[in-house]
Amino acid sequence: MEPTKKNTTPNIGFFSLVAAILSFFVCGSPLLQFPIAMAGLTIALIERNRSGNHLTGVAMAGLILSIISIVISLCSYLIIICVYRVILPDPEFGPMYIKMYHQMMDLIQSGVIPSL
Repeated sequence: MEPTKKNTTPNIGFFSLVAAILSFFVCGSPLLQFPIAMAGLTIALIERNRSGNHLTGVAMAGLILSIISIVISLCSYLIIICVYRVILPDPEFGPMYIKMYHQMMDLIQSGVIPSL
């Protein structure tokens, strides 16, 4: 019997999962969320290539969470584009949106709605 070799290369799939979880914590800012999720996706794909097209459970979780986070950040971008390109220039909805925004900021500043 041949002695089995232990895999001495570090498992970078864990870092993919850490990046994916971190991208969920910064989901309020798609400018931060998208690059962090892309880093998690890239690390998971590097791990897959290093291990011969096989993903460990941790790397698979990082891959799935990164993809979900990328989709969430792209949807956030679309909402932001919709607000700034469609709603604000509209003569009827623009002032209404600005009024609702100011009311929300007043509630946050008065402490009725807790801020992050």
